[in-house]
Amino acid sequence: MKKILAFDIDGTSINGRRRVSDDTINVLEEMSDAGYFLVPTTGRCLDAIPSKMTRELSMDYAITSNGSRVTNLKSGEDSFLECIPYATAAQIIRILQKNRVLMNIHVEGQCYDESYFVQTLRRIFFNTDFTAYPIIRDMANYVEEKHIDVEKIQVFALSRKQLERCVKDMQAIESIAYPMSQKHYLEITIDHANKGNALEHLAESLDIDMSAVVAVGDDTNDLAMFRVAGTCIAMGNAREKLKDKADHITDTNKREGFAKGLKEFVLNNKEGL
Repeated sequence: MKKILAFDIDGTSINGRRRVSDDTINVLEEMSDAGYFLVPTTGRCLDAIPSKMTRELSMDYAITSNGSRVTNLKSGEDSFLECIPYATAAQIIRILQKNRVLMNIHVEGQCYDESYFVQTLRRIFFNTDFTAYPIIRDMANYVEEKHIDVEKIQVFALSRKQLERCVKDMQAIESIAYPMSQKHYLEITIDHANKGNALEHLAESLDIDMSAVVAVGDDTNDLAMFRVAGTCIAMGNAREKLKDKADHITDTNKREGFAKGLKEFVLNNKEGL
């Protein structure tokens, strides 16, 4: 019987140095051999899935941009795509520009920055997993003029107060979601795009019951998939809200918690999952 392993990337399946360890690759290979579809389920855009994973593992599907996109990695086709309409995205971007925060956007599986400063910081932080695309100085006009719908808008600020002002200014905009899980960081998507909805869509398309889905994560954007997955494993470094919803809690990502958790609670589980 086929099953699904839905796993977050940042803070979960990459270690404290933001690398994919050999232990992680090995345990994912074991999960694949045990009949699991390996599904990175991440806030990253499609082309930012760590190259070590795509190079060394056989993965069939990916859920990206916090659940805005579900992609068949073999064919490159999307089976699920829920974006912010371009006119709404332009309205949001202008609000963010007024509040002088930093941002980038996910479109068509790629990430575009508004400045070289943002691009440089992001590529340092993510160890060059992201491709450097041309800078878009005026993102509002770009998406508006080209009629490009947006998977996700990422916002970076120097203070939480800046983000709170952005949230206040966006309150009149309907059908968007922007959970504030980080002090200096905000992710904006269409309201029904989340990891849980995307995971349910994928499971249904593969005729897999949600009881046969294992989810592993660390942050509040993983709550949606924890609400629907049959077995949920929270990292030791996870937020308390996520730990409260977990069936199991493993070690931190700095101590190979991802590999440890899958071995202890799934692969070596005598009852089976």
